[in-house]
Amino acid sequence: MPSEFLSRVERLLAKPAGSLSPEMLLEDLGVDSFALVELLVRLQEDLKTRVFQEDLAGIVTIGELEQVFERRTAQQRLSS
Repeated sequence: MPSEFLSRVERLLAKPAGSLSPEMLLEDLGVDSFALVELLVRLQEDLKTRVFQEDLAGIVTIGELEQVFERRTAQQRLSS
């Protein structure tokens, strides 16, 4: 069963349910760099979590991106 994060990415990119996996490379999503930035902005809005450019350095898979959002969400909860 896909994670809530994967389901959200599928919905935002209009991909069929179950078509993405944590191991999938971001470059294999079939979107250009503008669409990838738009995805990141929408994920931040939907998840009410802010990520920073330095958080994304070296991120190549959807699973790694999910971990960034999970880490930032946890940090923001602790600081509030």
